[in-house]
Amino acid sequence: MKNDMHKLNKNMLELAIDDAISIVRRNMKKWGNKIPISADAGVYKQIDINASIELPGAFNWAVGCGPGIYWLCYAYTKDESFSKTALEISDLFKNIKTIRSQCQGILYMPVCMPAYRDFGSEKAKEILLKGADTLMDMFEPERNYFKAWGNINNFSVDSIINICILHRASQMTGDSCYYDAALKHIDKEIELLVRSDGSTYNLADFDDKGVMMGYSSNHLLNGEGCWSRGHAWAMYGFAMHYKFTGKQQFLDCYKKLASYFLANLDEGFVPCWDLKLSNTGEAPDTSAAAIAVCSILEMSRLLPDDKLISGFKQKADLIMYNLIKNYSVAYDNYIDALILGGTYNIHANWYDEALIFGDYFYLEALVRYLKDDYESCWQ
Repeated sequence: MKNDMHKLNKNMLELAIDDAISIVRRNMKKWGNKIPISADAGVYKQIDINASIELPGAFNWAVGCGPGIYWLCYAYTKDESFSKTALEISDLFKNIKTIRSQCQGILYMPVCMPAYRDFGSEKAKEILLKGADTLMDMFEPERNYFKAWGNINNFSVDSIINICILHRASQMTGDSCYYDAALKHIDKEIELLVRSDGSTYNLADFDDKGVMMGYSSNHLLNGEGCWSRGHAWAMYGFAMHYKFTGKQQFLDCYKKLASYFLANLDEGFVPCWDLKLSNTGEAPDTSAAAIAVCSILEMSRLLPDDKLISGFKQKADLIMYNLIKNYSVAYDNYIDALILGGTYNIHANWYDEALIFGDYFYLEALVRYLKDDYESCWQ
């Protein structure tokens, strides 16, 4: 990996976030209460959830990220136009028909958690608990994992970020069943999805009798790769679950995953969509980079004196420098996105594009760098 002599600095971060917030402010005026989903050449399509709706397409799990971006802008600027719009949209999330997937956390927490935590919205609380209960309906008590989708007998590496919603549900209700199920699932993820070298499997598959059949992936060439975005979400999940519980095994697993991720970046300090294909010329995934940076900044705040975490932070600064320099979008009159270079699914030739969750975590990383007191939606 080549050394980059340039340094991330406050001025660079402030210029980047000013561009991002200018784009979001323009988008908010243009979209109203509509929600951005998938992009084409950096321009987002939107959906309207004013009436009861079954969310369309591949991004049905990520619709919370668009309005969640308004909360990030509010956290940085305290401009009430952002919080007003985000609160209006959070109320509308009651219209979304239940999606049976593991993604209840990323669906609801970015938009509803700040509405409940910071503004006391009872509607947002109801929606969060709805998501937690939907996830609990997907728990397999004899196998100790949450199904990834519907009635399919498998679970995924990225599930761990979503089950943060269960910690909040336990706190909101006083019922420990959510917390207990979350811990069982995390232990199962460590057991089955984390390899000895710190890489991760995407999916563990089971038959109807609960016998494990092997590993597969919806994103990789085969089950033996290491999907960079799922790995980054696992990093973030372990960071948050360590924060919730203080359990040493979660910290140890975080360090193992982060070490592997950072050792397998491409020369441009952004990961390939499959970490096992680093430096092969394959497409990068900037969304994975931004998610990983957020996780490292969280751990750096939790453990400022840990030498290994401090080393991770130095690498995170290099990743962020290169995201800003090479992939961020300067304000113009056309592009809606904040960052390009995302890979959604290589099999569908869906790469080098804006991804709404990539925008979300990129902006979260900027806010984390510039606001020491920022509290993420995941806590």
